[in-house]
Amino acid sequence: MLAKKILVVDDFKAMRTTVKKSLNALGFTKIDMAESGAEALQFLKAKRFDFVISDWNMPRVTGVEVLQQVKANPDFEHLHFMLVTAEADRDKIELAIAEGVDEFLVKPFLPAKLREKLQRMLHRAPRKKRIGQVESEMQSDTAELLSVVTKRDATPQILVVDDEPTNIQVVKELLKDQYKIRVATSAEKALKIAEENPDLDLMLLDIMMPEMDGYSVCEALRQNDDTSAIPVIFLSAKTQTDDMTRGFDLGAVDYITKPIDPPILQARVKTHVHLKRARDNLSDQIDGMMETMKLREEVERMTRHYLKSPLSASLTTAEQLLESSYMGVEQRQSIEMIRDATVEVLEMINRSLDLFKM
Repeated sequence: MLAKKILVVDDFKAMRTTVKKSLNALGFTKIDMAESGAEALQFLKAKRFDFVISDWNMPRVTGVEVLQQVKANPDFEHLHFMLVTAEADRDKIELAIAEGVDEFLVKPFLPAKLREKLQRMLHRAPRKKRIGQVESEMQSDTAELLSVVTKRDATPQILVVDDEPTNIQVVKELLKDQYKIRVATSAEKALKIAEENPDLDLMLLDIMMPEMDGYSVCEALRQNDDTSAIPVIFLSAKTQTDDMTRGFDLGAVDYITKPIDPPILQARVKTHVHLKRARDNLSDQIDGMMETMKLREEVERMTRHYLKSPLSASLTTAEQLLESSYMGVEQRQSIEMIRDATVEVLEMINRSLDLFKM
């Protein structure tokens, strides 16, 4: 995937640079950048690209208009098109989907989200322009744009681990109506499922199992960064205080004794699944806020840099003109006013940079 050629289109240089840096961090190196929709179309005529990542709102030729021309041209049937936008207008979003957009990337975005979108495009054929009903596979992306929130799988996933199939069946019957149930009859299989599904909402774990007991499974989960956040509830016939204490010391969130009381099991599972979801949502919000702040700071820093260069050139030119002996009084006064205003703006930028460092 990393050998793919990508065209980044945005009228704001700082944003183009930011997107390129994100792509470089993901391992992509074959990247061209266009500063307008018209320039993007020229690039597409001259070179072959695999992906276009285009801003939505650009002057003269918008991202959607570039999309329309791309999807209308048979020469670009191979091309995947992603729109980068903060738009939340349902009509506009559905228009872009109808025109054949492959993916949306919502501002602000995480590098992981960009990677996810690129991988999704890679594993399916480019969408074609579609008249009429919007394809069902894009409905989730429309909802994502309208809410600007990435939804988790609506049905919580629970892994039930017990070497006795009868015990698994009892638990499964009690929970299957509200949860997606996975099962494992050995510690080895349980750890494998957990590694493959680190977003599990809960593990119900028997303690007394052959070869590797539940305590060892819980300890192995906590030592693995990918599975350490999976909540564990021990289900056991061991009722001694020391057994329970050991379970909690290893990181279990709860301990339910056998024989299982159905209302107790259902209530505690519901509580811990809710807590897990709340914690994950809070973590996602914090990560999003931090990434937004970093992105904003990066854009602001680059903007200040790009402002200083032309202002410095203006100041130098003004100073050179003032040294000329051919200037009249009124011309000199005008140039001095330009020089003084330029100096003032540069000082404002420098002060804002000092504040930024602080």
